[in-house]
Amino acid sequence: MCSSDLDAKVYFELAEKGKIDFNFPSPGNLAGVKSKGKALMKMENCTFTYPCNTTPTIVGITVQVSLSSRVALLGPNGAGKSTLLKLMRGDLQAVEGEVKRHGHLRLGSYNQHSAEILPPDKSPMEFMMEKYGEGVVTVDGAQKMDMQQWRAKLGCYGVRQDKQTLPISTMSDGLKARVVFTLISLTNPHILLLDEPTNHLDVETLDALSDALRIFQGATVIVSHNQGFLTEVCNELWTVDAGKVSCSGRGSESFAKEFS
Repeated sequence: MCSSDLDAKVYFELAEKGKIDFNFPSPGNLAGVKSKGKALMKMENCTFTYPCNTTPTIVGITVQVSLSSRVALLGPNGAGKSTLLKLMRGDLQAVEGEVKRHGHLRLGSYNQHSAEILPPDKSPMEFMMEKYGEGVVTVDGAQKMDMQQWRAKLGCYGVRQDKQTLPISTMSDGLKARVVFTLISLTNPHILLLDEPTNHLDVETLDALSDALRIFQGATVIVSHNQGFLTEVCNELWTVDAGKVSCSGRGSESFAKEFS
């Protein structure tokens, strides 16, 4: 796996082979969470209504996410999938009910607007060096990374050396997505909330993301129309319909039925 201590030799070997190797580090333990099945986040009887609407988008939802959760979030367009993720992130507040999060919980989030945080006039290398300098704060403390190691980190996420010094505004949506996933990996999240993460990824990058999520030691909640991707990564299905959520496991009849 790629890590912050990769030296230049390893980077150039990866670049020469054209290898993309995503890695979301282990988030570490949270105080009071000794079991993978214990909740990191709970939504209890949550209802949410947008100010311009009279009908609630989310109605009385109760769900929870633990370290072992691998959730595929499905439903028709407009059913409330993205709203549910926004409530989990704290971007929206429930008008009824409560979202409870562990006090030290770290969330990693990806959506269609994630690339907007990237400064268009900066290159990925400039952005990383200005944001983090030669150190990255992790759950284990400060980790020093020099320029070559930053190159290695970006290279692992598919941002090749010849692209690393170009303005982000000149990059494709797929390359911008890879830079965003590099940033997410540096936050050591306990839960990854991913809204349509596969939209701009080529097959190689999609495979790398799938591999990384399968071995990730935290939780994932994913909205995607890519059935193959969800089948590979997820073990639980939340179906959103008419503001309600129904939950089922991989082995259940409803899991296969909803995918079909």
